[in-house]
Amino acid sequence: MTAAEDKNPWLRLARISRDHEENKRLWNGYQKYLLRPNKYNYHLQMKNPEFADIEDLSDAEIHSIQTRIQNLPKRLMAVRELTDQIGQNVDAWEVKEVGDGNLNLVFIVKSPSGAVIVKQALPYVRLVGDSWPLPLYRAYFEYHALTRQAARAEGTVPKVYYFNSDQALLVMEYLTPHKILREKLILGEKVENLATDVGQFCARTAFRGSDLSLDTAQVKNDRALFAGNVAIPA
Repeated sequence: MTAAEDKNPWLRLARISRDHEENKRLWNGYQKYLLRPNKYNYHLQMKNPEFADIEDLSDAEIHSIQTRIQNLPKRLMAVRELTDQIGQNVDAWEVKEVGDGNLNLVFIVKSPSGAVIVKQALPYVRLVGDSWPLPLYRAYFEYHALTRQAARAEGTVPKVYYFNSDQALLVMEYLTPHKILREKLILGEKVENLATDVGQFCARTAFRGSDLSLDTAQVKNDRALFAGNVAIPA
């Protein structure tokens, strides 16, 4: 482990280069590369000067990053909750960085035994860099939101297998063959039972997290917990 990784635990997963600025340049360039096939989102992002100014990577740099991503299992093999899902034979794991969204690193980790999502928050907007900082604690609130939603509206959110606050790291259920709702709506595709499913989710999570279902102490504890989420209140 490097001194930088010891000071900033999130680097243990996100490090490509030992140089911090080079690490950001490579990750930002790689995310830009991953987004390019999605023409709608790519052109939308290109309207942002910060995104447009991200340096395009060479084919050699892209290949090097893809090779390094395959070394991710060595950094995750000690997570028992992950190996419980996909097995302990890390040589059989396959890793793909999916590059969806603007904020986090998202990896699909597959093996013959199964697959999981590994998601890590970064201390800045992934596609912009240090000029748009974001606190890592957003992963903490995502974890607590998901676990409450799972308890109050069972079967509607991915299962969370593991959370590491220091690394802002989540390991969760890989949903397949699910599609991202945003993309289907952009294409004008109809989603069966969408209104009913979303309505029931909102009703169940709202009611079962309220004074009508929980005792007062639990409600106040939840409100106090989520009051700290000031960076991305949602």
